[in-house]
Amino acid sequence: MINIKNSKLNKKLAGIILILGLLIILLNLNLISATDVCCERTISDVWCDDAPEDQCDSNYDKTNNLCEDTGFCNTGYCFNPSDGTCEAGSTEKACEIEEGEWSLDYNRDLCEEGCCSLAENTQYTTNARCQILSRDSSPNFDLTIPERECVFFNPNEWACLINENACRFTTEENCIETLNGEFFEGKFCSDSFFNLSYRRHYDKICHNEDIYWTDDKGNREDLFRNCVDGEEACNINEDGEPYCKSLKCWDEENEKWRVNRESWCKYDAYLQV
Repeated sequence: MINIKNSKLNKKLAGIILILGLLIILLNLNLISATDVCCERTISDVWCDDAPEDQCDSNYDKTNNLCEDTGFCNTGYCFNPSDGTCEAGSTEKACEIEEGEWSLDYNRDLCEEGCCSLAENTQYTTNARCQILSRDSSPNFDLTIPERECVFFNPNEWACLINENACRFTTEENCIETLNGEFFEGKFCSDSFFNLSYRRHYDKICHNEDIYWTDDKGNREDLFRNCVDGEEACNINEDGEPYCKSLKCWDEENEKWRVNRESWCKYDAYLQV
């Protein structure tokens, strides 16, 4: 006897399988039609994209081949003389639009990058870009410095925290490279920010011909006195205290003081007024 119930079930399964098969075929047809054209440029400004034909920019080429097999989609290097940059992965047409110089192979003279030292910064870039940034045809450009070492260090001295329990007043480079510390621009070691209990304005020292405060660990702080430029310089008196010493000298012939470095100055030693 024929099992009617099983027969109906098999027919339903066959119908489902047929519908699924048709859906798969339709999906594949849609996928094929959606990627059967290589657009040199799409209407959304994407270069060399496999996309539906109606997505291609009519001002540029298109082909039924895959973009990876298409000549106008070959990528190379685009050097832009206006800003000195060199972009890898650019097509010839895209480079042409940017008014750049395109080459299929790497052009070392134009595209090799190095460390460009600027007045208050560094940048890892091309020599041409370095010339533009520095406004100098012979900039401070070094190909031997790797990108990870192309770092700008603050030339001024500020607080350098070492192991969270000690502090030195030094440059950023010395702090990081030698002391393995953390540099804090605009901070003194005695600032409460560090909570180190360093005593502020504990003593005074000579620095660059002027007088500066120091903390109780000898770290330089802010200016105590600015000696008159060209007329005075910081010196240490008999009591070990810094003071602004006159740089004037005595003109014996005319019996009067002369300004430092005048031809009348007859003594190597300074005489204080």
